Amino acid sequence: MSNTVSLRIKSPIDGYSKITDYEVVGRAGGKWEQQSPPQNAFDGDISTVYDDQAGGRCGIKMSEPQKITAFRFQSGAGYEERMPGCVFRVSNDGVNYTAVYTISSVKPNGEWDYVYLDDLDAGARELLENNSFTYFDFYGENYAPIAELDVYTNSEEESETCLAVTDDSGNELTSAGDAAAAAHINITVSVSSNDSGKELTMYAAQYDENGILISIDVFNKIKDGDKKETDIFPNCERIALYLWDADQAPVIDAIELN
Repeated sequence: MSNTVSLRIKSPIDGYSKITDYEVVGRAGGKWEQQSPPQNAFDGDISTVYDDQAGGRCGIKMSEPQKITAFRFQSGAGYEERMPGCVFRVSNDGVNYTAVYTISSVKPNGEWDYVYLDDLDAGARELLENNSFTYFDFYGENYAPIAELDVYTNSEEESETCLAVTDDSGNELTSAGDAAAAAHINITVSVSSNDSGKELTMYAAQYDENGILISIDVFNKIKDGDKKETDIFPNCERIALYLWDADQAPVIDAIELN
């Protein structure tokens, strides 16, 4: 029997646990780095920055190895154009690092850039899914100040299976009108322990004012924490989201934004 549920809205990083037990590490020997040290990227103040100079880095050494499942960052105000090409890396000895994500573009200071496992290339995603790491850092060659960096692992809290719908800035969307105005939506999946072993498929269907289907996107092999994007048609009047298991049994059936 289909189970109709109401939409649960949450911020893009809900369902993850922020890593807080760490030591700030990085290079602080350069002229600009002495004035703007690595600690500035972890002080909760977007007006202070770590100035990477050339070949500088700032990051964290965790108290024990952790699986990195997401991170977010903000660029320094006025220096956003210097961020593309900078990378985020992982290590277990603080000497040998592996790059897992290269910045291609950033939002302006004051807005978070979110990176999830699904945003990584296949090799980096597999590396983080199957291994724990002690170090995570930001590395740049472009004199690119970074204002803030938060690193996340899986949440230990039990959560219900739900779909969160936001725009690119993380604003909650509760209606098809809001979604159409945003041009496209981000759908983040949070899977409870009851559904974590299932192979799930998500459908995002759009309907016009007459109830005629105008678009449907299908996302296969959905996992906890996956984030998917869907472009919204201007004449969309209703959006229906479905999450089904491999036997076509609804896990979440008929979440609607009207």
